Amino acid sequence: MKKIFLIITLISILFTFNTSFSEYNSELDSNPVFMEEVYNFINTADITDWIKLSYCEEVYLEATRRREYTEYENNTCWDYFIQKNNEEKAYKFYMFNNRELFY
Repeated sequence: MKKIFLIITLISILFTFNTSFSEYNSELDSNPVFMEEVYNFINTADITDWIKLSYCEEVYLEATRRREYTEYENNTCWDYFIQKNNEEKAYKFYMFNNRELFY
C-alpha cells in the first residue's frame, strides 16, 4: 500500500512540475520586455561600439542639464542623446500615469 501511494505521489509531483515549468517558460516567451533584453544581449555591439557608447554615456551624464554639448559630442553621440531623452520621457510619462495614492 505504501508503494502504491508513493508511486502516485511521485507521478503527481512530476506532472505538477512539468506543467508549472511549461507555464513559466510560456510566460517568459510572451513577455516582450524580457525578450527584448535577451535579443539586445544576443545582438551586442563589438568593442569599438562599446568604447563609443561608454564615451557617449559619460558625456550624457556629465553634460546634460549642466552645459551645452560640443560640436564633436553632437557629431559622435547625437543618436545616443536622442535615445536617452526618449527613454527619460517614456519613464516620466509612465510614472506620471501609473502613480498611486496610498492612504
